[in-house]
Amino acid sequence: MITNLTFTSFLTQTILTSAGFVLASAAFLAAPAQANTLTIDLKDATNTNTQNYPTVQITLSQTVVGGPIQATVNVIKGPTGFIGDLRGVYFNLPSGVSATISGDNAIITKQTSTGDFSNFSKNAEVQGSHIGFNAGVEIGTSGIAKDDYQTATFTISGTGLSLSSFTSSSFGTRLTSVGTPTGNRDLSSKTLGTAPSTIVVTNPPVTTPPVEATPPVEATPPVEATPPVESTPPVEATPPVEATPPVEATPPVEATPPVEATPPVEATPPVEATPLVEATPPVVMNPPTNDNNFSDPVSVPEPMTVGGLLVVGSGFLTVCRRKLNKNG
Repeated sequence: MITNLTFTSFLTQTILTSAGFVLASAAFLAAPAQANTLTIDLKDATNTNTQNYPTVQITLSQTVVGGPIQATVNVIKGPTGFIGDLRGVYFNLPSGVSATISGDNAIITKQTSTGDFSNFSKNAEVQGSHIGFNAGVEIGTSGIAKDDYQTATFTISGTGLSLSSFTSSSFGTRLTSVGTPTGNRDLSSKTLGTAPSTIVVTNPPVTTPPVEATPPVEATPPVEATPPVESTPPVEATPPVEATPPVEATPPVEATPPVEATPPVEATPPVEATPLVEATPPVVMNPPTNDNNFSDPVSVPEPMTVGGLLVVGSGFLTVCRRKLNKNG
């Protein structure tokens, strides 16, 4: 399946290719054919002090061997700007060659290829140059009131005529109204020159019609666009794993009931106190005499009486301690 974009690209490419071929063909047909040339430079040959005088250049060109030769004549300004009105051009045709000369009748007013210049205007001739010519043209009219030509072209045609027919040949021109464009132009000049012996070959002469241009190769139709690959459906999301229920808290371990206090050991009943031994009555000492002024004597208990008291006190203390332990 060709998409609209692909078809548009193909159509555009085809149109551009065809247009390019048409333009190339038009350029090929419209472009002037290159030609071999022969250029001749001429300068004044009959005056003195001619350093300011204009010169003349004649260019002969031929595009096809045996075809017509076009002559282009140009007046070249002198160093101080001198110009001249171009009135006549002269040259020599090869012996035995029949030729015709043609050009714009408004510019080429007379012409000859037989050497008869009897009908040429006197101010268009080159008599006195001491060079003979058998062909030439008269250009424009006398004076510069009506025309003032500094350039002219004409065509020379003849069987077997080529640029080689003019190599090393003499050429001449006649200029009138020579001077500066804004000053007096009351001088005249007869210029002469000799063609070179070699021809400038710009392009080999063509003797056969050009080969038809090869038509452009038809553009290869675009390859059908590959349909887009269907996108893979998204993978379903894995359902979330159910959360593991929390582990039930282990019930607290019941507190171990307190161990019953061991009942206190019954206090050993106190040992009954040993009955007191009756104290031996103290011995009464003879009272001292006051001969030496002593006070009355103190009664001193018997030793056995003191011991009995200690035993009794000790037993009492033991009994009290046991009662305290029992109550505590």
